[in-house]
Amino acid sequence: MKHIKLLNLEELKRNSISIKLPSGEITLEVFEDAAKESDQGVGTLRLTLIRNLQFKEQLAELMRLYCEGYKPKANTKSRTQSMSDLSIHAGPDSPLDMYPKKLESFLSVEIDSASEIIKSVLSTLRWRLRLESSVYPSSQIRTYCSRDKSSGWRLIFQPESEPYFNKKQALKVDTTLLKETLELSVIDDGGLTGHELLREAKLICNASSRASLIMGVAAIEVRLKDLVSFLSPSSEWLIREIPSPPVVSIIKHYLAELLEIEGEGSKNDLEAFRKTEHFQRINTAIAHRNKASHKGHSGLNDDEIYDTLNSFEQFLWFCDYLSGFEWARHYFDNELLSHLPNFK
Repeated sequence: MKHIKLLNLEELKRNSISIKLPSGEITLEVFEDAAKESDQGVGTLRLTLIRNLQFKEQLAELMRLYCEGYKPKANTKSRTQSMSDLSIHAGPDSPLDMYPKKLESFLSVEIDSASEIIKSVLSTLRWRLRLESSVYPSSQIRTYCSRDKSSGWRLIFQPESEPYFNKKQALKVDTTLLKETLELSVIDDGGLTGHELLREAKLICNASSRASLIMGVAAIEVRLKDLVSFLSPSSEWLIREIPSPPVVSIIKHYLAELLEIEGEGSKNDLEAFRKTEHFQRINTAIAHRNKASHKGHSGLNDDEIYDTLNSFEQFLWFCDYLSGFEWARHYFDNELLSHLPNFK
């Protein structure tokens, strides 16, 4: 993730953070991007996943040759069929589809699997650090293989593009926070989907306020389902099977009952949220979404959609907070904070 304004870049550059996952070991490193004085403090966060591959014995020799740099022989026009068709030479490298099919199939599956893990961790970083960008930060994933960690790494997959973030977005992060964020990536919370949908809604709001509205309401529906499932695991199957849950009714009635178990404080926080302008906008937005989806209504005007998307985002952070993520309250805006009794 490139070009992020970091407030304590010098501290972060001195440390790399690693955690072990069931699928491998993830390391996060920070680098300074630019030498220009005006860009001081701008850095790049780099994630590296190292995992040991398990494969059948008949593939072992082919994997060894591939890792050592063997390529299809010069002037080969079609897929190679066996190890005898491979050699080390100074010619250009060849794509996977030029190697024996069993090698291509195995490595393709491993590439997809490793990429999904990286994407999941990146999504967690974006969620926890509230990172904004105009592109998905998963387009710069490079894949390498090696016989062991000490030998040379061979590039398998070259990315097509590189993502850039808003340089003006300064992040107050330290190594403790980044380690906590990596650890969050192993939690199967489900709340990330709502934030990802809302990002998509923001990306298209200038092109189509109606499409943005529909996507934004979907984001709060998904997040509300996840919250209900978290608070009442026995309700998980039912709530997830409802295509379009009655959001306002659930917040007013069912969610309040579930939060009674959590304690008076959580119930009071919910009552406070219902008094905010955010809740009123959500109520109005759902009515507009229903008209836009079923009757071809144009949805909200340009000014209204920005305020509505902000209210959606505040609801998502509020759901995160109710799910036990105390840090989410740092993203509450003044409107929400002014109503919450626990934060006055």
